[in-house]
Parts: sequence; structure tokens; C-alpha cells
Amino acid sequence: MAISQTERDQVLKIVAGLFNGAPGGAILNDLSQAVEAGVSMAQLADILANTNQFKNDVMGGKTTTADQVGVLLENFGLTPDDEAGSPATMAAEFFTARIEGGAGFGAIVLEAVTFLDNTTNEAFAPYSALLNNKALVASVHADNYATIAGVAGAQALFEGVTSEFPASEEDALQHVKDIVDADEPGEPGETFTLTSGTDIIEGTERDDIIEGVASSLSSARTLDAGDQIDGGEGTDTLNVDMQGNFTGFSGDGFLKNVENVNLTNSGTIARSFAARQVEGVEAYNLTGAVNLSDLGSTDAAVNLIDRASGATTIAYATGVTSGTADALALGLSNVGTAEVKDEAGTVTTPEATVTVTANGIEEVNITATGANVVGLGSNDAKALTAAGEGSLKLNAIGTGVKTINASGLTGALDVNLADATGVTSVAGGAGDDIIRAGAGDLAINAEINGGAGDDTLALTGVLGTVQYQMSDVETVEIDGVTTTFSATNASGVENLVVKGAGNDATFANMGAADLNVTLNGDAAGTVVSDHSGSTTLNVTGGTEATPTTAAAATTFNKTSSVDLTVDQYNTLTGGITAAAAQSFTADLAGEYNTGAISLAAATSAVFTDTNADTDNIVNLQADKLTDLVVTNAGGFALTGSSLAGLEALTVNSAKHFDATGINLAKVANVELSGAGSDAQVTLGNLGAADVDYNIAVSAEGLAAGLVIGTIDTDKGQAINVNVAGVLGDVDIGNVTVADDGADKTGTITIDANGTAGNIELGALNAKTVTVDASGALGTVGGAGTTVEIDAETATFTGSALGANNVSVTASNSGAVSGGIADDVIEVAGGGVGTKAAFTVTTGLGDDVIEIGATAGALRVTITDFSVGDDNVATASFTGTNFAVGGGATGIAAFLTSALGTAVADTAVTEAYLNSFVDGIFVFNNTVHAVEESGDLTYGDGDVFITFTGVTAADVGGATDLIA
Repeated sequence: MAISQTERDQVLKIVAGLFNGAPGGAILNDLSQAVEAGVSMAQLADILANTNQFKNDVMGGKTTTADQVGVLLENFGLTPDDEAGSPATMAAEFFTARIEGGAGFGAIVLEAVTFLDNTTNEAFAPYSALLNNKALVASVHADNYATIAGVAGAQALFEGVTSEFPASEEDALQHVKDIVDADEPGEPGETFTLTSGTDIIEGTERDDIIEGVASSLSSARTLDAGDQIDGGEGTDTLNVDMQGNFTGFSGDGFLKNVENVNLTNSGTIARSFAARQVEGVEAYNLTGAVNLSDLGSTDAAVNLIDRASGATTIAYATGVTSGTADALALGLSNVGTAEVKDEAGTVTTPEATVTVTANGIEEVNITATGANVVGLGSNDAKALTAAGEGSLKLNAIGTGVKTINASGLTGALDVNLADATGVTSVAGGAGDDIIRAGAGDLAINAEINGGAGDDTLALTGVLGTVQYQMSDVETVEIDGVTTTFSATNASGVENLVVKGAGNDATFANMGAADLNVTLNGDAAGTVVSDHSGSTTLNVTGGTEATPTTAAAATTFNKTSSVDLTVDQYNTLTGGITAAAAQSFTADLAGEYNTGAISLAAATSAVFTDTNADTDNIVNLQADKLTDLVVTNAGGFALTGSSLAGLEALTVNSAKHFDATGINLAKVANVELSGAGSDAQVTLGNLGAADVDYNIAVSAEGLAAGLVIGTIDTDKGQAINVNVAGVLGDVDIGNVTVADDGADKTGTITIDANGTAGNIELGALNAKTVTVDASGALGTVGGAGTTVEIDAETATFTGSALGANNVSVTASNSGAVSGGIADDVIEVAGGGVGTKAAFTVTTGLGDDVIEIGATAGALRVTITDFSVGDDNVATASFTGTNFAVGGGATGIAAFLTSALGTAVADTAVTEAYLNSFVDGIFVFNNTVHAVEESGDLTYGDGDVFITFTGVTAADVGGATDLIA
């Protein structure tokens, strides 16, 4: 029993859903028999989906879900539109979910067919009607033709089928015949070769070929003005070897019923063919330099083939193009020469344009194959269309063109509108198209549709305010443009390319999209865009042979972020303003030089310089920036920058990072590093007296040195500086924790235990100060040669190898250590009422211990005094007051007060004859020295020194101890 019409239609719809084509009579018969034998529609759909034709010809190369969904959408006539709730969006979501859920394509298509057959959703009505019409065409084809030419042939039958066409079975049959008959070659006829005399040719009813030669030499010429050529039935062809000009038929001569005229010029001298007394030609095919004249109608297509350069004229007989809608079908196949460059960018094949002039033609319809570079030499054309698989570069279009439609072109379109004025619409095709326009070329509200591909609108000149109705144009390129470009009616712009000098361009109403901005070569001027998405800013175009500098200043006041890339051999000197950006990054293979980067709202910035041969000068205006990270292979200077709010700075510098004069008043954490012999960092002042948090600085590497200005913070805070890993010299200015009235507060810790270079420190002021330079390899000193420390409690551990020069004032306690070199150590007590206790370890070397001015009491214990090497130098220390105090008795009284325990007169002896007079004595077998104020009690103005390990036997006089 035969299958029902409903079952037959369902089979055809399944085939349409899978293949977007018709099966042909024989295949449909096989499928019908399978259904008759009990195969279900689901099984049949799975069988078809597992055929090689479906897997290879339909889904071949479609490996991602998105690609596979795209095929199914196309098969059912749906075009993605990204609109929520639209039929295309709902279908895409359904197909995606089913594919990702593991369903087979057969099952998915059957579900879609069943849905369209039964849905009451009006939004899907056009797609249901389309599927029904595809089934109708497939059914009519199967009834009349047993076979079909593969998947491509099956799909060709659905070209032109819509939800409204065909409207009847008769329409479907005619549609099928038109396609099938067009694909079937004609029956070969006779070949006629013209002679040097007058020829009378009567063609057959088949496809005849006539061969002739046009020449000025009678011995070579076979196409003569008097020849009578009638091609008869069939599709006939006249082949003419254009060795000379043909001036047309005359007298009784004619050419008729010959559909194709092939004119071939193998030489370099242009030839012409006059179509006088010619009728019925459907196509002139011109190979080489051939011109046409005296065409009797505009019905014939003119196809140019393999013309590298030059010009072609297509001229019509008088009155033929007197209308206002004359059209020319112009075929182009490898016409003109496209420019070719080698890998270095050198032009190896220059571009050459073929100019095509067809006066009187208002509409030029181009079909392109291969690569074509042409210009239109007439100003009469008002409309251009382009289709075909080739590419088309139109270097000239004439002054009259108003519309260009290349939606049928699958290759790239490159059209220059420079000749035209006020073009109202331009439509691109499937390739990567370029639309070039200058001042006045486009209407200010022109409709521009780039079509598929990555398309570019390239603008030049003074455009004024424009508001194009633009879609599917991904890139806008400006070159010396003055404009306000309103994107109110534009969508899909992803890239902005800036070239040339003199740009003054504002892009308004750009919306929330992200934008890629490229400054190409020597781009200059100003560019403003109000997009609120992210910004990627690229500086490119320079080469090793020809480096370039872009001076263009860019403003993106609504962008959320800016990511800058400067390619090698490029320099950017123009400023960047991004008032709302929250972050900024810069990758610098090239160079950034002096242009201000203004970031009013940004909180983070990262600079990565990868080029050791460049010196970047960055003027960073970013007072709300809290985090800055810089990695620089070359020089990097923050000249003129303002970073009032910066809290964290991280630098990894292979050369000089220079922030001289840049005060970082709010900074809390600084991390510095750098490898290599040229690594160096210079910073301005860090912190301020009103900063109510700790400050930490760490540094390592930096063989060429580290310089830091002052470091300040508020009362009670801590300043920690770790330069132990620094390989070069270290120079740090005054380090201060603010006092609370007369009281010291907070702590300062400086770790230089391991610093390889010399260390220079400014004045250090805090309640507690600790300096550890024990492992330092160089000297330790201050801005005036001496490190000055003012604290309640101070610990200074100097370099064990280099000379130390330090002055420590401590009101409570202090510990100072020197090294093997000749150190200068000054100690001083605090103010009135204070009693300071110091421990001093001088180390080896010829050291000097100085006693500074002390209003309070000062106790100094020198743990390793070496007679002959060390001495105590003090202008005020004389010791003569003890002579007045009564010798041992007075000294014992002083010691009792100082030590807090009774000391007998007998416990005190002279270190040498009359040493009491010098204030020098022995107590507990240890030599001591005292400067006493006169009241024999330990108090304000008194200095008490203990020379640990020094006995009377070591001392011969005061000069052994005191200079």
C-alpha cells in the first residue's frame, strides 16, 4: 500500500530540514518504500542524518554547536537576530539545548518539522509556509525528474522559494523547469569557419560555433562587413580573433540569432568591435583590450575577461540610451591588477585600474569573478549593483551614482565614492568590504549596510556632522577627518582606526559597546568617543625601517577601562583622557613619550614596558589611583605626574624608573625590584604628616641604585623600610613619624642587612628607631655625612665591613654597633629630666665616639673599647669637675646616685696618677669617665661612660681615652 500524501509531505520536509534540498524521484521512491515497510519517521530521519551526504556535504567542518545550529537555522529559513523571543532566537535556543543534550540531528529536525506543521504561533507562520512550499517544489520535481545532481543540485531547487512562492503547483513546476533546464547543456551544433570572402552562414537548430578573424590585413581577415550570419536556433557563439578593428556590418551584411560573441585580443594594442546591423546577442565576452561601439540595445551583457590594465569603452548607437533607466549587465573576470606586497611590505606588483566607460547607462549591474580593480569612466550611472563570487575594487564610480548595492557579492568590495556627491545608500556583501568616502560623498543620513564579513567605512576630509543609518559595519576609519559622527542610528561598530594628520573627530551616541581604537602610523589630531564600554587602544604601523610617531590625542570620557598597546617601532606622544575609566593598562613594546594620561576616576593602572631600547616618559594625572604597577625593561619616567591618592606602588625595573619630584602623599606600600646592572629606582617623597596608617617600603636588586625622598606618616604609625636585598647604593631622605607635642611616637625600622652598596640615610625621627645594616657591604652615612637619629629608643647596627657615620639622640635608651672600618659614632641624651642609657660596640678600626649635647643625663657603655684605636671626642667632656668634688669621695657619691646602690670611697681608684682630675677612675676593675655638673648626683647635664674591658693597666693618661 502506497504511503499517504501526508506521509509523503513529511518525508520531503524531513529531507528539506536536513539537507535544505529536494531528494529527486528515485530517492523519494526509496524513502517511501522504507516507510511502507514499517520504518518510522523517526528512524527514517536518523538514517538520513547518518548518511555521508549529510555528515560531509551539509555538516562537514561544522564542529561547534554554534556552527551546527547555524546550519539548522538556515535550513528552516531563519536568520539570527539576537532579539529575545523572536522565532530565530527561540529556534536557536531549542537547537542548542537539544544538541548539547545529546539528541541526534534526525530527531531534532523531525521535532522542528512536527512543530511547524502544528503550531498556532503566528510568529512562526512564515516559516511553516516556507517549509510547505519547499515540500511542494520537491514533490513536483520528484514527479518529473528521477535524479538530481548531488546535494548542491538538491539545494539549488530551493533557491528563490519563499513563504509566498510558489503560490501554486503550476508555479512550482515552472520554477523547477527553469532551474533544471538552465543546468542542462545544449546540444552541440556545427562549427563554421569564416573565409576571406563574403560568407553566408545559416546555423542549425543546435548550438553552433562560428569562427572569424578581424584584421586590417585582407589576407588575415575573415570577418567582413558583408558577411551574413544567422545562428538559427540553439545557443550560438561567434568567436572573433581581434587582430584589428571591426567597423561593423554594412550593406547586406548582418549578424543575428547568435547569442554569444567572444572577442579576443591577444595583443597590447586596443581593438574595437562595432555592432552595426547586429541583433539578438545576449552576451559580449571581451578578452584583452577590446572596445565595443554601436550597440543596438542594452539587452546584451558585456563581460570583460583577463584585462590587466587600460580602458574599455562600451558605446551604444544613437538613441539607444536616451531613456532614464538604461541598464548594463557588466561581467568582470580578473579585470585590472590588484596590488601585491611581500612579507616586508614592499609592493611587488603595483595596482592597475581598468576604466570602463559606458555613457548613457543609468544602472550598472556588475557580476564579478576573480580579482577585479576597475573604475567607471562615465558620470551617467545613478545606481550600481554587484554580485558574484569574485572581489571588486571600484576606484571610481562617476559623479552621478546615488545607490550602491553589493549584497549579492560574496567576495570583498572596495568602493571609493570620491567622484560622487550625496550617495544615499551603500550595501556590502559577504566579504570584508571597504567603503571610502570624503567630504560630501555620502548624504549626511546615508544608509550603509556592510553585510557579512568585517567591513570598514573609511572617511577623509571635512565631513561636518553626519548621522548615517549604519549597520554591520565593524570598523570606522578616519584619515584627516573633521566631523561629529553621531551613532544614534548606527549599530555594530567595534573598531575605530585613526590615520593621518589634522583629525578633529567626535563620535557621539556610541552606546555601551566596547571599542577597539587603532592609531596607525603618524596619526595626529584629536579623537573623542563617548562609548561607555571598555576601550582597547592600539598604536601600530611603524616598522624597523620606518618607525612612526602617533601624536593623536584621544578622549574617552565614559569608557569603563582603557587597555593601551604600543607596538614596537611606534611612539605615542598624544595624551589619553578617560574620566570615568576605573582601570588602565599599557603594554609598551614601543614608546610612550610625554602625553598626559588623565584618569580622573581610575583606581588601578598597570604599565608593562618590554623594550629595553626605549625610554618612556609618562605624565600620569590620576589622583584617585590607589594601585600602580610598573614593569619596565627600558627607562621609565613619571615626569609631571600627579598621584595624590596612590596607596600601593609596585615597580620591577630593568633600567631607571624615575619618579623624581613625584610626591606620593597617601602611599602605604611600596615594592621595588629590578634585575641587571642598569636597574635603578628614584622616588620622590612618600607619605605625609597627616597619613594615619603605616608605610612599608621593600626593595631588592636595583644594582644601579635606589633613591627615595622623605618618608612621613602621622603620630603613632610605623614606617618599615627593607632594602636588605638592594645591590646598589641606597639614598633615603628624612624619615619621620610625627611627634605628639613634645613626645616622640611610632616606630621606624630600616633593614639594610645585606645591602651591597653604600647607604645614605636622612634624619630618622620616631619614638623607636631601628636600623640594621649589619650585613651591608658598603658604608653607612647621612646626607651631611652623618645619619641622624632622634628617638626615645634607638638601635643602630652599622655595616660590619664599611665605615659607619651615625649620630643617635635617645631620651631613653640606645644601642649602636660599628664594624671593622673606621666608624664615627655620636651619642646624645634627651632633654631635661631624662636619663638615657647607651650601649656602644665599635668593632674594629680606628673609631671615634662623640658625645653630643645632652640636657638630661647620659650613661654610655662602650663594650669593646680598644685603647689606641678608639677615642671619645667631645668638646664639653673635661672631667675637671671631679677634682673639686673631693676625689674618690665625690666620685663614690656620684656612683651611688648613678647606680642606685651605695659605693664606698675605697671602691674607687685612679686609673693613673691624678686621673680623678680628668674625671677618669677605676671602679669594679673597669675604667670609667664622668662629666659631672657639680652636685655629685647623677642628673641633668651629667655624662657617665664605662669602658668595658679596659683596666688601669691599659691606660697611661686621659688621651688614651678622650681626645
